[in-house]
Amino acid sequence: MGFNRKLTKEEFAGYVNRVGPGKAKEQFSILGKLDAFVSAANTPVGQELLRDIREQEVTLNVDQIMKYYASPQEKEEDRLLLKAFVMIGLRWADKINKYEKALTEMQKK
Repeated sequence: MGFNRKLTKEEFAGYVNRVGPGKAKEQFSILGKLDAFVSAANTPVGQELLRDIREQEVTLNVDQIMKYYASPQEKEEDRLLLKAFVMIGLRWADKINKYEKALTEMQKK
């Protein structure tokens, strides 16, 4: 992903001319709301957090398939934890994808 890409004034002006101020304002709002998240995801700490969440998902998936659990409750706790990691990962990915989609659309000529 092109986390370091930014929208120039010229690109924004061209986009406003192509789609009108209403649509441009909507897309620019998306960029503004998600910029801090996407910028943070590009830092070493952000990259480590993204990597960690993926590793946790894999570990919990393998555990659900291969691990012997001492009790059904222990298995259910791991299942709920896996569900939480998956949901968080999907939310983070959705934020990054929305940002990238809006930026790409605005940068088209």
